[in-house]
Amino acid sequence: MLIRGKCHCGNISFSLTWDPDPTQIPARACDCTFCQKHGGVWTSNPRGALEVALKDRSRVSRYAFGTETAEFLVCARCGIVGPHRAFSPALGGVVCERCRPAGAARPAAETLALLGALLEGRWSDTRQVLDRVAREASGMTAAFVAWHLDRNLRSMAHVER
Repeated sequence: MLIRGKCHCGNISFSLTWDPDPTQIPARACDCTFCQKHGGVWTSNPRGALEVALKDRSRVSRYAFGTETAEFLVCARCGIVGPHRAFSPALGGVVCERCRPAGAARPAAETLALLGALLEGRWSDTRQVLDRVAREASGMTAAFVAWHLDRNLRSMAHVER
């Protein structure tokens, strides 16, 4: 049996091959808070094969809970599954529209693609970008670093006591 699916915008898609053809696919509820929040259920088949494709990696953030047995593509703040277009250094990166604070940037898709390539070490994808994309990515990176360094420096007074 071949099962295909995708997110509403088509950025994330999957195909699941389940052999042999089942009369039904068993699913079990997960009791972690992430899955309870999102209604996640799980199944497994040692003879099955899952393929996941991302059209634009920069439009998702990754989340793995404590055991790191599963990885989720989510909003950096609330955990809502993406893709997302707003960027907030104070909230940790790319966030959904609901979590987007006033004044948060809405970078170009190309800029998010460049930042995603840099984050994942896909260096060949970072070599030939437009100047405006490189400038926007540089500004966002500087804002992110400055915000976090400022938080660390302010807390140093408590450490020195």
